[in-house]
Amino acid sequence: MPDLAPTEITRALEMRRNGQTYRVISRYLRRPVSTIHRSNQRFRKTGTYVNALRVAMIVSFGFVYGLIASRWYGYKVGVRPQNPPSSAKRNNSLNILIVGFDSTSRGGFMLKLPKSFRVLINEMDAVLLKGQVDKNWMSFSYNIVGDGTAEALFPILSGKTDIQHHPHARQMHSKDTLLDPDLFIFQTAREDGYHTAYYEDMPWIGSFQFRYNGFKKRPADHYLRSFFMEESQRGLKWLSGIRRRYCVGEKPTFLVLLDLTRQVLDLILVIHNIIAHLVEARLQGGEFECLHAPLTFLSYFMKVKGKRLCFTFMGDVSHDDFNRISTVDDDLVEFLRHIKQSGYLEDTMLIVMGDHGPRFGPWRESDQGKVDERLPFMSIVLPERLKRERPDALGILQANALVLTTPFDIHTTLLDAMDLSQHASDFVVPNAVLKRGLSLLKQ
Repeated sequence: MPDLAPTEITRALEMRRNGQTYRVISRYLRRPVSTIHRSNQRFRKTGTYVNALRVAMIVSFGFVYGLIASRWYGYKVGVRPQNPPSSAKRNNSLNILIVGFDSTSRGGFMLKLPKSFRVLINEMDAVLLKGQVDKNWMSFSYNIVGDGTAEALFPILSGKTDIQHHPHARQMHSKDTLLDPDLFIFQTAREDGYHTAYYEDMPWIGSFQFRYNGFKKRPADHYLRSFFMEESQRGLKWLSGIRRRYCVGEKPTFLVLLDLTRQVLDLILVIHNIIAHLVEARLQGGEFECLHAPLTFLSYFMKVKGKRLCFTFMGDVSHDDFNRISTVDDDLVEFLRHIKQSGYLEDTMLIVMGDHGPRFGPWRESDQGKVDERLPFMSIVLPERLKRERPDALGILQANALVLTTPFDIHTTLLDAMDLSQHASDFVVPNAVLKRGLSLLKQ
């Protein structure tokens, strides 16, 4: 140990103050800090971009009394620059932004997210697919067409059922099933020059990974499955206890992401970065609800220059315990108002939706729960430009909101709004007259 003046060292000692015992931690002020770099990789090629990057740092201390973390993990995540091919005459197509919540029925959204519901209806003029009850007490509304998340998302994102994607898709665990992303709306949009993004949390039970083996290739330009798999330790984080399940270090994940996102929202056509610091430190205090990271990824994506289609689906906030979704309300309100105040609704169709209602738990066992499971939340905000170009579209949508609708109709509606109706499915149910999926913007 080098000779140090008494004023240059804080000695470990016991202190008593107000009846409490405190211990001061020793720290040598002039001791140099050693930095070791191992296996560092330098990217020399210009234009090498990734969606996410993990940085690890290990610090060696002589003695730290267990109060200083010896490891630090950092994640740099964002939207990398990318220029998909685009025809000049199609550059002004409408953008599509879909925000989905797992296990969220229409009644559940109104009950647990009342502030967000009021903003959607009163401030954004959203059309709620609420249906109606006729004189014979028959209910017509937006309904599910199968059991589970995948059965709700297959029709919305591809216009097809799971069986149409693979004949053995309905086996409990079809791990030999690789889905073809070319059959999904992301590829259809990309071929027309769209930037596409697909963000989803809980990747260990992902919508297309729990029973299937995922996609043959990346389904969208920006796809954060690898990031969430790494951050969650492939799902082990979910089993590590309530205090770590929703949190990043000592700070709620959504606050880390929201704070950093606000600093970069004005950047256009550069990599919009957030850094989520995963610090192995002792958590002091109560539990943190860190549930809203995907919302800020949406804020990133909406600043990318060019046509955009983004689908974000959040599960951990509501999948296992629907009561938790109430913690999202204030942040979702802020996000929705940001979308409106930033002028995105001029040329962006916004859909806020659920895939189905709660599928298990005490509420699901009740009579009302059985009904709610089949009536997911679905709201649509039309772009101002579409309402000017098609003055009758809003009235038609409001009329169709009162009749029986399904996820197949949502897929056709999206293609109609994007002026890509030629790619809509022409499948007709046997003995039926109309196509299975109809645009809600047409009579």
